[in-house]
Amino acid sequence: MASPPDVSIVIPAWNAADFIRPALASALAQSERSIEVIVVDDASTDATGDVVRSVGDPRIRYERMARNGGPSVARNHGFALAAGTWIAVLDADDEMEPGRLDRMLRRAEAETADIAVDNLLVVRADAPPQPMFPPATFGALGRLGLPAFIRSNMLFRKEFNYGYLKPVFRRDFLRRAGVRYDPEIRIGEDYRFMAECLAAGAVCAVEPGAGYRYAIRPGSISRVLTVDDVREIRRADRDFLARHALDAESRKAQAVRDRNLDDAEHMLTVIDHLKGRRFAAALAAFARGPGAARLFGSPIKGRLKRARALLPGASAKA
Repeated sequence: MASPPDVSIVIPAWNAADFIRPALASALAQSERSIEVIVVDDASTDATGDVVRSVGDPRIRYERMARNGGPSVARNHGFALAAGTWIAVLDADDEMEPGRLDRMLRRAEAETADIAVDNLLVVRADAPPQPMFPPATFGALGRLGLPAFIRSNMLFRKEFNYGYLKPVFRRDFLRRAGVRYDPEIRIGEDYRFMAECLAAGAVCAVEPGAGYRYAIRPGSISRVLTVDDVREIRRADRDFLARHALDAESRKAQAVRDRNLDDAEHMLTVIDHLKGRRFAAALAAFARGPGAARLFGSPIKGRLKRARALLPGASAKA
């Protein structure tokens, strides 16, 4: 029997025919380690399967889901099929830099870690790639623990947080800890999975270099958070806290996150009322959550500007 590969690269894909080929090429180019590539087609309605099969590399395994289940279901299916010592996730529209997996595994093996993370390169059509996190700050982490991970994941504070990281996981750890993606979660599933791992005692090594190319494609539509989304995130947090007894620093970080989610829910509620010209309701919602004012100057300035324009007497340039 052939030896299992060093790394199983799981690529969840949905209607990815137009952009999955570079992702596959970057995965297959990780030649320093033995790999398998598992493409989980989440019931695409385009030619994703034809494109994947046309590559013709025996290291690729193509699996098509009978029906669309969302990113968490697709990842769970790919992880269940993985035979590698390590499991890496690659989104179908992203790529990995050459040698990325070898660098991450060397770091993890040197520190006897269960997880390794590295910095990301944000790739936009109109600008050179830029590191997602300041290299000096990110490299100084050494290891990523649960308190720092939670503190990074706040809504409307900055464009990116550590929930965007694309870790490499030791498969035996995931099996022992029983960690799986929550199939009910369709937003923030990567944050929740990583938090579950860290809460279960995973050691996470930090490789300072940027080896994952995170693409922001022209014409792609970013999901706009709604009040219901925030409430769903809070529900998932409550379930998480019910399963894990956090240490003191993690509890402090979670308390800050709880306040942030309160503020985010109130802020989005105020904006919804303003958009509907329910000005008294907007004022009442703001009074119930005045802490939301802290978020109004963050990455949603444009949205707030449009909301202000709905106020009585506001000029077109408000």
